[in-house]
Amino acid sequence: MDPLLLARIHFALATTFHFIFPPATIGLSLLILLFQTLYLFKREKIYDDISHLLVKMLAVIFVVGVVTGFTLSFAFGMYWSKFSKIAGDLIGITITAEGVFAFFLEGVFIGLLLFGKNKIPQFMYWFSSLMVFLGTHLSAFFILATNSWMQTPAGYEIIRTATGEIDKVIIVDWFKAVFNPSTLARMLHTTVATWITASLFTAATAAYYLLNNKNIEFSKVMLRISFIVFALSSIAQFFTGHIQAMVAYHYQPAKVAAFEAMWDTTKRPGMSIIAIIDEKNQRNILNIEIPLLNAILFGTEFWPPKFDINIEMKGLKEFVKKLDDGTVIKEHPPVAWVYYTYRIMIYLGTYFGLISIIGLYLLFSNKMFTNNLFLKVLTYSWPLPFIANTAGWYTAEIGRQPYIIYGILKTKDAMTPNLNAASILFTIIVLLILYSFLTYVALYLIFKIIKNNNVVSEKVVIKPEPKLES
Repeated sequence: MDPLLLARIHFALATTFHFIFPPATIGLSLLILLFQTLYLFKREKIYDDISHLLVKMLAVIFVVGVVTGFTLSFAFGMYWSKFSKIAGDLIGITITAEGVFAFFLEGVFIGLLLFGKNKIPQFMYWFSSLMVFLGTHLSAFFILATNSWMQTPAGYEIIRTATGEIDKVIIVDWFKAVFNPSTLARMLHTTVATWITASLFTAATAAYYLLNNKNIEFSKVMLRISFIVFALSSIAQFFTGHIQAMVAYHYQPAKVAAFEAMWDTTKRPGMSIIAIIDEKNQRNILNIEIPLLNAILFGTEFWPPKFDINIEMKGLKEFVKKLDDGTVIKEHPPVAWVYYTYRIMIYLGTYFGLISIIGLYLLFSNKMFTNNLFLKVLTYSWPLPFIANTAGWYTAEIGRQPYIIYGILKTKDAMTPNLNAASILFTIIVLLILYSFLTYVALYLIFKIIKNNNVVSEKVVIKPEPKLES
């Protein structure tokens, strides 16, 4: 088997398993901070009880996320040593910074949240939730800044060997490198996705309790707050997704063409709803689309304000070169992978927006807590954000191909020399077994925490005043 293909499969599997956990960690840190803030100001114990339930789930997810994240760091050295050498000036700093925030800031204060309840002052407990929130989000920032630089590199110089090959990429402007054209857009889009993930999971937990007539008052409060976070995040995601797509439109036109399986350059393009792709013959057997929709979307910019539907979208054929010897070089990503994962992401995002609107109506008309159909929808919808996250990640990463550093270094040139296919295959099998076991353990523990959570609502009993005898 091809060592390059196996190395890609290994890294894809490791990333996929790992990426299940960080979005839940980041999103739960927001909810914990929110409930702890409500408890700090309102002094109602129910907010503290909800927070403590989420902290226990966060601890399990954090541990498994850290363990699965180690493999990714090792993979750079094992399979992508050329990339590590060439891009080490950047990734050595940003990944170290991520480790500091993830392992030290998050780890210390998650420990205080988990073991410090009723042992440290309330303000310090709230401060710990704030530090976990900052730690998770800063950790995500440095990872996303690294990935964004690989998508839209900036602030660098290339050092070449005497034969013209790339020897090293040196960062000459750290601000431009870290805050490259896609960093803030990707950070915003991904962060909101983590909020959707955790808030829907929390809302699903509350809905499960209500359907089983358990922890009623506790569940109503948890559902109300978490669903509002979910709904606002889901609606905001339409805007953040548009901003992210606009960055790709300006800097990665081949990726955008793959979004739509658009083979020919088109003016005022529509948006494909579903297509059957014949990549070998550079055509679509079937393509159902909404006319002008992409022209409207990509012709609309928020800042500076701009609206012009007379845009032109480059087709995939523009990124295919034919050499004099007949060799065909494709400078665009695998079309079907990008097209279908992109559709999964946007269709699930549309679903989240739809149930957000319906849920807000039910919530503010006081019908949500008794609407068993909607509660069931919430209960069974919790895995969908994880699928959407993975699909979005695949869209971004596969859409960058054939480059590992867009426009600079191709993936096939970044691999460690002389890799043994059999050893890679063995590590893939071991990874699948271990990660499947870890995922099972994590889900088992989380569901056990949810099932065993019993809250006794405290009611204040007002005693009648004693009667005075005449």
